[in-house]
Amino acid sequence: MKPYRIIEESDMHVTYEYRTAYTWTLYAALLVMVAGMVIPNEPLTLIGGLAIAVYFAAKLSLGSEINGKIQQAMKSGAVQISGNKASFGNPLRIRVPK
Repeated sequence: MKPYRIIEESDMHVTYEYRTAYTWTLYAALLVMVAGMVIPNEPLTLIGGLAIAVYFAAKLSLGSEINGKIQQAMKSGAVQISGNKASFGNPLRIRVPK
């Protein structure tokens, strides 16, 4: 499952929607890792750290192409952004010209 999905595409632009589950997965992994540190539990800390590493590896490998397009559009000032990365009701949407 890629971090971004296309929700609208035309000859002029593409609108991507960020999958909010990625943000909440990171929050959960951080919570597990911190809990393992607070309750001196090394296996729990390692599981949280491993989950964070897997999260970043998945996000980098699955979303690198779209991230490149978004960054180029941001440099040219032609991108439109709305929403919030942590909201399921109002997810982050990025409109990029073709």
